[in-house]
Amino acid sequence: MNVEITKKSINIRYIKQLREKNHLSQTQVSKLIGLTSPDKYNRRENGDFNFQATELQALSQLFNVKMENFFF
Repeated sequence: MNVEITKKSINIRYIKQLREKNHLSQTQVSKLIGLTSPDKYNRRENGDFNFQATELQALSQLFNVKMENFFF
């Protein structure tokens, strides 16, 4: 049985576009998804740290998009 595993990357540009399209600041989004500081969100949106699954789920609900849209 062959199983092919592909690693997908998070499309941080798409996440930033959604935030800007909805006229939300990084501070607002960080609070809405449960992060303790805007700096933590900033580091994720800039690619310094990875978004956690629970954060992607919260972003999916916030922006009303499917979670798989965050990956490429």
